[in-house]
Amino acid sequence: MAVPIIQPKRVAFTHGKQRNKLKAGYQKDSFYEDGEEDPNAYADMAMATNVGRVLTAHYPGHFWNVECSHRQGVVLINIPILMGQIKYNTPIRELWSDPGGLSVMRAAGEILERFNIPRTGFEVGHFREALARRPIGKRDYAGE
Repeated sequence: MAVPIIQPKRVAFTHGKQRNKLKAGYQKDSFYEDGEEDPNAYADMAMATNVGRVLTAHYPGHFWNVECSHRQGVVLINIPILMGQIKYNTPIRELWSDPGGLSVMRAAGEILERFNIPRTGFEVGHFREALARRPIGKRDYAGE
């Protein structure tokens, strides 16, 4: 899948609040031959960037990963350290009729709730508890 990948670049603390800067990258789809250009590259990048901005505005500090493919008609959202390769699938057609980003906020909120993380900004304590409870590739992240 040709996917723009939006991830936090670095974490900085300002006025006691955690801020993430978005890092955008692009992986060319194996569907296209060498030298062939992806006609959806810019649309994918714009959609992934907009979804990333909505996520960081409503749920700041969380390590969101956003992938978009107009060719496949999906936007994929996850928090890689918690979810591994599992991604929340949102059809692009839902986002076209949702300029306020409510479906993105709902998807992100459901992800947080599944890991018993409050629908607020990032807090280390909640995140460590979620890491300790996660069923996927369990490791001792909680220091126990």
